[in-house]
Amino acid sequence: MAWTVMSRELVGGEHLPPQAPALSVVDRTAAPNAFVRVALAFAAPLDAARLRRAVGAVVAAMPSLGCRATKTQDGDWRLAVPPEAPSGGALLLIGRAPAPPPSLFGAPPRRAAYVDLGPSIFPGLPPSLPPEAAAAVELPLFAVALFTCGGGGGGAGDNGDGGGAAGCVLGVSISHMVADFGTLAAALSLLASAYSGARPPSPPPRPAAPAVAALAAAGAPPPPGFEPFNYLRPPPGWHEAAERVFGRPAPLGTVYHVPPARLAELKARALSDLAAAAPAGTTAAAAERAARPSAAAAAAGSAGSGGGEAPGEGEGEGEGWISTHDALIAHVWRRIASLPARRGSGPVPLTMGLDMRRRMPAAACGVSEAGQAALYGNLATTALAAALDVARGGEGGGAMALGAVARQLRRALPRSAALFPGDVAYAASRPSPPGLVILPFLRIVADADAGRTPLLMTSTWALDHAALSFGGAPPLRAGLCLSPAFPLVVALPAPAGAGGGFLVHVWLWQPEAAQLRETVPEL
Repeated sequence: MAWTVMSRELVGGEHLPPQAPALSVVDRTAAPNAFVRVALAFAAPLDAARLRRAVGAVVAAMPSLGCRATKTQDGDWRLAVPPEAPSGGALLLIGRAPAPPPSLFGAPPRRAAYVDLGPSIFPGLPPSLPPEAAAAVELPLFAVALFTCGGGGGGAGDNGDGGGAAGCVLGVSISHMVADFGTLAAALSLLASAYSGARPPSPPPRPAAPAVAALAAAGAPPPPGFEPFNYLRPPPGWHEAAERVFGRPAPLGTVYHVPPARLAELKARALSDLAAAAPAGTTAAAAERAARPSAAAAAAGSAGSGGGEAPGEGEGEGEGWISTHDALIAHVWRRIASLPARRGSGPVPLTMGLDMRRRMPAAACGVSEAGQAALYGNLATTALAAALDVARGGEGGGAMALGAVARQLRRALPRSAALFPGDVAYAASRPSPPGLVILPFLRIVADADAGRTPLLMTSTWALDHAALSFGGAPPLRAGLCLSPAFPLVVALPAPAGAGGGFLVHVWLWQPEAAQLRETVPEL
């Protein structure tokens, strides 16, 4: 029995400004055709009328989410509002699922095949924006779907919450053109607080585009001979190679649940590796200080929200400090690098999505470090870890130690963040459209088309489930609604109701996907 949509309406269009907000150069370059989609499961149905009001509150606070996408005469993306656009506001779907989907209800297994619920939760919405402006302008950039699971005889007004309903699924879809993973988390938190009648966040959300423009102006013009880091001009033939690579059979996904006890074990092992490799004469007290995050890191809270770090972790002190997230991603890298299909590939780099909120120079962007946390839009870059032969680069030709790999990830964060202002200035200096591709996409296509092992692209969608209580009901489970066309690793924090820790989603092409399932029963 299929999932059934009972009502479909546009919400919040009255909150749109008369002039469409501007897109930043980061918005137009960071995979603008893609959608970021997540689903949350709740033990009891949510109220459709309250959710409708909450969706309107999100559009009022973040109006770019309620716009439509079109293109300039030069072919560059821009936003549009009515009457230029045929409609405005967010799409709200209310419906019913025949039963609670197993991938979102119950305790998560340590390993499971990935199931994409996107087509069921967002019926009629494509997984990406069409490249033609006339087709793209018809589609909402922000959609919220609420499906009651199981029985229920009520109408759309009460979401059918009687007659044996067994929880609900809440799905949120936002175009990557107007939101990165940090903005997705902020929009979800705002949706929950508005549904619950809580006080709106302070400071209120602010568009990131003016801060990006100020950052670009501060670095303009790029110095002669400037070499961009993350925003790159594709070489001749790259787009044809991309069609070949992304036209392959889709990667297969596997989801691993890494519980808190396992995370603590991985971090302890990584720190032990670093302590063993520390220079002679390092005192125990110095090692302990390096392993403990600084007071500034604790105050920063979720400084890494949206990529690069887990919620609640910030920058630490000293060469010997690593985060739990560093240890987790290093562990994933080691396991994937050890697959038979990858052994002998030689050094292969890894990238992480890195949220630049709280990391941009305040004097250049015109927003204080604390104020940057309230910026919505795209403010992420790529953190590039050094190419490593993880499987054979250790002592005696064995695997590199977990701590050594984690340390390389930690080093990549400040080094890559420092390159963001120059990249923004460079991209803004390009004619419209800039025609740039972010580093991971360019490298994955070039390597895969040439028959080489592509870099491992990773991201962390750092949702704070403590802030996602809808009327006192926290989520039971969370899941992604993605079907990437290339190998990808996405770590998603698991709610307390699902045991906490992380849900690590791994998509790989065959035969690597089959080897992963055969040889890695758990992370």
